[in-house]
Amino acid sequence: MNNYDVNKFNTDLLTNIFSIIYPFAFFPSSYLIDQKGIQKSIRIGAIITIIGSLFKVFINTHVAFVYIGQILIAFAQPFIINTFARSVSLWFRLERVY
Repeated sequence: MNNYDVNKFNTDLLTNIFSIIYPFAFFPSSYLIDQKGIQKSIRIGAIITIIGSLFKVFINTHVAFVYIGQILIAFAQPFIINTFARSVSLWFRLERVY
């Protein structure tokens, strides 16, 4: 924290940004999964994650890059995680469960 002149609040915000962004990214990701499919959603999530990771590489330039990268990665998370529920619902049809 001392190396980059970042206070404790900003450090805590960096770890909690996933919980803050998830509700806002949930609905677009669910819509994309239902309309375009699992594969397209995972690709978009992976691309956004890669872009966010590249932003985080530039931490030595300015700390703001870390925040931008973290927000992008947090936004991409539901595009990948929400596909599991859809794939399970496609694999186990209602007729097969009962």
